[in-house]
Order: sequence, then C-alpha cells, then structure tokens
Amino acid sequence: MIVVRCDACGGKVAFDADVGVVRCLFCASVALEPVPADERPPLPEDVVPFGLDRESAQERFRAWTRASWWRPKELASVAAELGRQALHAALLELDHPITGQRMRFASPLPDDISAALEGQWDDIPRRSLEAIAVEAYRTGALTESQVRRLLGLETRFQVHALLKDHHVPLRYTAADLEDDVQAQRDLGILPSR
Repeated sequence: MIVVRCDACGGKVAFDADVGVVRCLFCASVALEPVPADERPPLPEDVVPFGLDRESAQERFRAWTRASWWRPKELASVAAELGRQALHAALLELDHPITGQRMRFASPLPDDISAALEGQWDDIPRRSLEAIAVEAYRTGALTESQVRRLLGLETRFQVHALLKDHHVPLRYTAADLEDDVQAQRDLGILPSR
C-alpha cells in the first residue's frame, strides 16, 4: 500500500503499489508526494460500493449542474469529463452497521482556501450553513420557518434580513398578505371590514 499527498489540494490517497496513480483523485493534479509512514491516515477495513455506475452518476451530475443558476456555468461544461473523483465531504459521520459505534471522518479545507475564506468570513462553518440555507430557500427546498430553525434564528425578521443581504426575495403571496391583514384585524390593529 502506498499513500501520497497532493501538493495542489492537500488530499491524501492510498492505493495498491501495482495500480499506479497518475493524478490526484480529488483535484486531478499530478503533483503527488509520498506520505511518510508515521503520517499516513488509517486505512478502511471495508469499502461500501456505490449504488450507481459511472455513466449514471455522470448523467445525474450533469443534470444537477443545470438545475440552478447559482452553479457556475463552467461547471456544466466540465461535468462530462471530470477526470477525477467527484466526491468530497468536509465531514462524514455514520453509525457502524455492526457495532453501532459512531464513526466520524473529517476532511478539512485545503490551507490556501481556508486562509482565503478566513480573510473574508469570521466563521466559515456558519457562513457555509447560511449559504446552504439561503440557496435552499431560494429554490423552494426550505420554507422561511425551516431556515429560521436551521440557523437558530429567533425571529422571521432575522431570516428576512439574511435573505435581503443575499438579494433573495421573500416568497410572499397575495394569500399571505390577506392572512396578515386578517390577523391584524383579529388583534384589533386594523378596523374590521
């Protein structure tokens, strides 16, 4: 077993010596350096196979890249030929199927990306979660109430401020307006009809 570290993204890859790696599986770089034995990550005992074949996975990825204006246009053009593994998670947690023990796998951001984001954002995990919540609201995947709960916000006005900061309009229909007017009438704030 040989383990290499990518100089471009910092990813570590383990492979059988007879296979030979030409590129990093994460970023497709060829700048690979051997990892000393004392710095090698623990190797998995088992591997869970993917439920999709490569062609199906690529088609789903292409469809996903076309599903939102938020995704960079360049992403769709490279979707067919990534030339690298298209799987990355900063954190993966699961319960072991036999022992039930919680397993946690962390993959921190590469140092250069982390430094760039820290220069702009005070709390990278929070800002990442906010970005997910805003996009989920914009696409209709989450409601205003769900965004509030996800982010631990106390009022809907905090959600409105967040959406405004990200230039995402509220989904406020004529029926919502009628409900609000009726609620104000019921509270005596507006006169009855």
